Amino acid sequence: MKKGRILVVLSLLLVATVMAALGTGAIDVFTANRSVSAKIVDDTKGFIGISTDSPYAFFNNRGALEIKFASNYGAQGFNPDSRTLIKNLFTITNQSGNKVYVWLEADKDYSTAEHYAFKYRVQEGYEGVLHRAIYTSNYSNSNPLRRVLISDVGRNFKDGKDGENAYMELEPGQSFVVEVDVATLTNYGKAGTNLDHTLIIKADKTAPTQKYPDPFK
Repeated sequence: MKKGRILVVLSLLLVATVMAALGTGAIDVFTANRSVSAKIVDDTKGFIGISTDSPYAFFNNRGALEIKFASNYGAQGFNPDSRTLIKNLFTITNQSGNKVYVWLEADKDYSTAEHYAFKYRVQEGYEGVLHRAIYTSNYSNSNPLRRVLISDVGRNFKDGKDGENAYMELEPGQSFVVEVDVATLTNYGKAGTNLDHTLIIKADKTAPTQKYPDPFK
């Protein structure tokens, strides 16, 4: 047999041997190392960015937003029997690559009638789509109550379900600003009442479920 034919025969035998070893081509075990770049950043740089220029909000030493309604000029809280509107409290931005739905929930420490004094709202001039609060069809679409994110306990979302308040639909890069309207009316407590509470900011690719259909849709 000539040398060239011998090489061809050997090559065919090698291919046959490899194919026999692989069988149908299925892979039983595969391992490959890949690098992952990830770190914990402060709230301004997360997938859901939380930023603020408000004198009533700051970032603690862990990079998390905290809100304190006091000042360096003597203010220690809200006046009794009054109404105070604070705009530009904080901004929420979708810094991920997906459309997300964003809403607020209240922790278990938001449980007494005094907390009803607080109405956290989507501030006017927002980007994205506002899914309005659905208290009642008697309110016009332009009424600020349609933009309420947190109000009393019975209307707030719990685990993204059965809420009556508003929520936001944000495409990547879109944002909205949160304002707070505080009405310390007589039936909401008196001087010395503790109004501390925790806000829970939630974002998901699935929208929360409102308790009733929106009468404006």
